[in-house]
Amino acid sequence: MTIAQSVDSIIFKWTPTKYRTITKGGTLSVSSRYDKLRKKYQIIVTPTSGSPIIFYYDSVTSPVSADAAELVYLIQSYNRMAGDHQDFVATAGQTTFVVTKFHLNDNYKVFLNGAYQKSGHTRSGDSVIFSAAFAGGEEIVIVI
Repeated sequence: MTIAQSVDSIIFKWTPTKYRTITKGGTLSVSSRYDKLRKKYQIIVTPTSGSPIIFYYDSVTSPVSADAAELVYLIQSYNRMAGDHQDFVATAGQTTFVVTKFHLNDNYKVFLNGAYQKSGHTRSGDSVIFSAAFAGGEEIVIVI
């Protein structure tokens, strides 16, 4: 299964012909729960209309995330409208990303190619500075 975002929606895709799309802002909640019988985490996405989307964390091949909590947070960030996250594509050698859509605070989160980044960056005002330069083409999402 893959989960992707477009300009105005989140796409949950199981196969090329089996997928479900939710308009950004159209999700009431995203949560996880531990299935004791199967011994793995289940993710529950509840849209404003239609039935919930329920799947196991370990079935997701993209985006890559460290654990179920990070995947829940990433899906929540996809659901947000443009005002509380900003997307970037890194250029070769780039280390600094200046956020212009909102003001950063100490609770910001950074995702690199869909994976949550706990370290390797610092904040200075409304800029996020990475300790290592990028090769180019990496997708960076900064969320408050």
